[in-house]
Amino acid sequence: MSLVAGYSPHVRTLTMVSFLLLLSTGVMNAQIVSYKDRNVVDYQDYINYSKAITGANKGEEYEGSPYMEDEFKDGIVFIEKDRKTNPVPMRYNMYADQMEFKRGDFTYLMEPVLSIDMISVGEHLFILGEFIEANKYNLGFFEVIDTGRLNVMMKQVVRLRPGQAPKAMESAPTLPTYLKLGFEYYYQLDKDEVFKISKVKALVESLPDHQDEMRQFVKKERISRKKEDLRKLAAYYNSLK
Repeated sequence: MSLVAGYSPHVRTLTMVSFLLLLSTGVMNAQIVSYKDRNVVDYQDYINYSKAITGANKGEEYEGSPYMEDEFKDGIVFIEKDRKTNPVPMRYNMYADQMEFKRGDFTYLMEPVLSIDMISVGEHLFILGEFIEANKYNLGFFEVIDTGRLNVMMKQVVRLRPGQAPKAMESAPTLPTYLKLGFEYYYQLDKDEVFKISKVKALVESLPDHQDEMRQFVKKERISRKKEDLRKLAAYYNSLK
């Protein structure tokens, strides 16, 4: 199978069920509470893969890590409206924006497809969202902060600093290093295209309704472009009828 590099503009709607999440102030990660009634299916029948990557990105070749968590954790893929896969070891490569999974002794790249609703990996929950990059549509993984009619998500920025040849008085070269920097935040309305949140004001102005209530809420709660503030903002909007 070939790796999916981009998607044409006519594929704009990400099919996704509205999920119920139990979110509390003291819990940093979303907890899945509404998937019990889904039909469990064999992941091998529903997870497509692009290629095996066993042997790539060995730890000794780099400093740091491109992964959200280096260890593989039980992952479940929620498919369309009524299916979820049995658990399979997964991890998320933040630098490459790729989900990896293990089958036996081999590691594979999961192929992103629009039939995927969400993916749970350990304590993290991801949606697969469509966004514009380099003037074309792509599918990417976004970690969920809050979900409903308005989804708010985040990505940690990871950069790869190139290695350097040894300088004077140095005996060894400097290895390439993965640097984990700050976070970028995103939103998605009505399961449509994903946009980066540049300013809270711009997000509110993009909403098709409840703008007055949202402006008052932002002012009263002093909402800023921070994770917990965006969680509160989305939860409030999703509570409005």
